[in-house]
Amino acid sequence: MRNALMRPGIGIGIWLVIICLLGSRAEAVITALYPLKDVLATGQYIFMAKVNKIDPDKPALILGVDEKLKGQPPFDKLTMNLTGDSEGQKSKHTPQLLKRLEADLPVVVFVNQRGKRYEAFVFSNGTWFQTIGHIDKDDAAKIRWAFTHCEPYLRRTFKGTTADLRQVIIDGLSGKKAPPDPDPKVPPGLGPEIEKPKNEDGGSRIEDRESNERQSRSILHPPSSTPTWAVIPTFVIMGPLALLATLFPAVFGGLAFFMRRWMVLLSVACLQSTLYWLHHWFLPKIEGYWWGTSTALWVTLAALSILGVVCSYARHRSAANGSEADKMQLKRGDVIALRVLSLIGLAVLFYCLGTGELWHPAWKRETLAVWTAIWAGTIYALILLYSSTKRAGRVNAPVTAGPAFAPEGFMLGVLALAFVFLGTAGQRDLDAISQAASANQMTGDPVPQLKGVVWKFDPKDHGNFSSSPLVVGERIYQAAFHKANFSAFGGLYCVDRKTGNVIWKFDDDGDMKAVFSSPCMADGRLYIGEGFHQDSNCKLYCIDEATGKKLWDFPTASHTESSPCVANGKVFFGAGDDGVYCLDAKNGKELWHFRGLHVDTNLTVSGNRVFGGSGYNGNAIFCLDTNDGHVIWQHAVDLPCFASPTRTGSHVLFGLGNGDFISSDENPAGAILCVDVKTGDLTWRFDVPDAVHGKPAVDHRHVYFGSRDGLCYCLDKESGEVVWKQSLVSPIVASVMLARCPHCGNCTGLYVAASGGKVACLGASSGQVNWTFDVSRDSQKQAQLLSTPALVMEADENGSRNLLYFGSGLSGPLNSAPVLYCIQDQLDSH
Repeated sequence: MRNALMRPGIGIGIWLVIICLLGSRAEAVITALYPLKDVLATGQYIFMAKVNKIDPDKPALILGVDEKLKGQPPFDKLTMNLTGDSEGQKSKHTPQLLKRLEADLPVVVFVNQRGKRYEAFVFSNGTWFQTIGHIDKDDAAKIRWAFTHCEPYLRRTFKGTTADLRQVIIDGLSGKKAPPDPDPKVPPGLGPEIEKPKNEDGGSRIEDRESNERQSRSILHPPSSTPTWAVIPTFVIMGPLALLATLFPAVFGGLAFFMRRWMVLLSVACLQSTLYWLHHWFLPKIEGYWWGTSTALWVTLAALSILGVVCSYARHRSAANGSEADKMQLKRGDVIALRVLSLIGLAVLFYCLGTGELWHPAWKRETLAVWTAIWAGTIYALILLYSSTKRAGRVNAPVTAGPAFAPEGFMLGVLALAFVFLGTAGQRDLDAISQAASANQMTGDPVPQLKGVVWKFDPKDHGNFSSSPLVVGERIYQAAFHKANFSAFGGLYCVDRKTGNVIWKFDDDGDMKAVFSSPCMADGRLYIGEGFHQDSNCKLYCIDEATGKKLWDFPTASHTESSPCVANGKVFFGAGDDGVYCLDAKNGKELWHFRGLHVDTNLTVSGNRVFGGSGYNGNAIFCLDTNDGHVIWQHAVDLPCFASPTRTGSHVLFGLGNGDFISSDENPAGAILCVDVKTGDLTWRFDVPDAVHGKPAVDHRHVYFGSRDGLCYCLDKESGEVVWKQSLVSPIVASVMLARCPHCGNCTGLYVAASGGKVACLGASSGQVNWTFDVSRDSQKQAQLLSTPALVMEADENGSRNLLYFGSGLSGPLNSAPVLYCIQDQLDSH
């Protein structure tokens, strides 16, 4: 699976358009795209280092920390073994790396710490490599570093020189200039080898070494270095304009007068963009306080806009009574620039309307507020132009405006109103809830009322919750995909079901890889796999549910995306290229191993049979004997099978489809198969336009499932004919969840999570939408939902209520956050 890329930051970008136009994974190489801006936002320590010593014979390398760019690393050198891991040895990375390193060579180092483990990525003139550090068991002050392998695909992130990357980091951290986006077209590889001296005499070597040292000093210690937080958009934009006007008055002299006319607007815009950027940068640290809320941000920006209106009024009124009146009047060129900018804004508006995302993700609303001020200013300027030319009776007459009606002040006033709206009505949580009528018009059945969010759990680390929560008693177990620097890692959280507070966290002392697998529990033990599709050499973990302590782990050669299941003292799980394993649930001892297929499916055990599917090394569905793993039946299918099977009576349901959880195939296709339990022979098939990746749900008469085509389907269980279908707009890749009456077993509702951010409760008999909850609107971020909801039903004398728990990934301007939601609906007894 691929993790969705975080959206770009727009704090500064909101106003750059205005200003510019008005001025005129270990043991497997990383193959995913990593934007450098994300690395700067999530990296704990970023620093320049120098090669202190290199020994090709051992082989070994010592890097000395030199210039700290971000954070204070708890070490001053990295002494590493260069032998390499299995990937590095297989690809002969060590000799290749040695050809690209030499004494005194400056390098850039990105480091993240998780528990007792450090993960570092080193860059030197187009060459990337990874090294892992572990705190010594006997000496906590000592870190043992080991080179793993080179990272040829990270050249897509950056492939220039060390000096260039250093400057990009400084500019990015200060906000002066955004880092370049990754280029997927860059081929994998390493940077150039170190050039050998042409002359072999001692003098030439000394001169070359001195030249290298001078170059090293110029990179690590430049003559002047701008402080990290000294650069703000005011300097970036207005500084160059003022310099051009000073140096080339004949060509750019008009800029000086232009900036004088719009000085208040430009100054307020630059200050607002800086505050916006800083607010989102420090949001994880301040979101528990009032000034960390969105309302506080918009109120502050509105206050700055109002202050700008007052300053503009006073300034233009003073100019109107003096000799500067003509220079302060609006010019025809200003109106042309506003008109061009307004047309661009209209294009953006129609694009957002076309995608259906005008109000979310949140940054589109914020951008819309800015465009509104521009449109209002353009209309006002055109009115002034028309009035002025009509009075003067000549085409080239200057536009005259009273001091109280300066266009920049008018635009700032409109902007203040827009910010007030965003800080009040535009932030209401009620906007996230869409509630149907109190009674279903088709059936007359009562409709549950969504009460809203009960709590949210948001850990500190970035990433998302792609796996599904497990609810057992008063605890919830939620696995995570975390992301920091260039690395992905995982964790398993135990959360109180009533409050969302963390009880314990397991991450194998920082060694746990990113997790897609969902946990299962049996006899007080939790079982969960690690790794995404690009990972290898992963593990299945057994963890004590009460304490979060590891009881044992079982290594596999591939990844363990499959969610394990436990039956009769045995744990079954798919292990990618490693096929299917069956282990003793108590001690992790291997009982049998089925090879030959790539299995990512969550297996289903029923009786003495285990059902699963494959989407690689041959598309197939299969049934194995739980006792020894021999094949009872296996059939090739025309599409990959990633969905967990569902046993219902004498039949098994399989979801098929191409593409993956994040994107559709170029020629999308999907289907539901109903086959005989004993033989695997086809009973019926229902085709859909895109993949079915979620487990089908069944009741007495129907089959329910979602598809990447954005529809939720209900089929007749006997014939496979469609009963109803309902659109949730975005792809549905998670399994649907049925709410059943605890007394009669009938289905009372169907809960569905669409990947675009909407969670819905549907009427099981009709498919009518009872309510929807928009996670994007609630969070003011772009939501991604891959997690199957977990449902807890409660009842008392007042009626029944359902608590729904689901994981999400929320992408903001500067980072992506994993958030576990608890929402509640209620059905009154009367």
